[in-house]
Amino acid sequence: MEAAITHDVEEYSVYGSDTFKQAYIYGALDRGPITLNRNFGFAWGVNGFLLFNALGKLGSETVKAMRKRVAEEITTTFASSYTHEVMLE
Repeated sequence: MEAAITHDVEEYSVYGSDTFKQAYIYGALDRGPITLNRNFGFAWGVNGFLLFNALGKLGSETVKAMRKRVAEEITTTFASSYTHEVMLE
């Protein structure tokens, strides 16, 4: 990201660009440390996200409406052509 943002910058800054970059970490199958190579400037943030925690904050009526929408649009908006099964062994 940082390389694309700064490719045509004429004046070098040790702090990189001032464009904010945000990364989200979804789930945690690998319980090892998360290592960030800090070559993306100083305007950035990292956040964790778990679906079930987020759904728990929305309330049962909202979650019910969301599930209903997915069920109704399973062959259109939420359709997928992915057919490969990946085993976790």
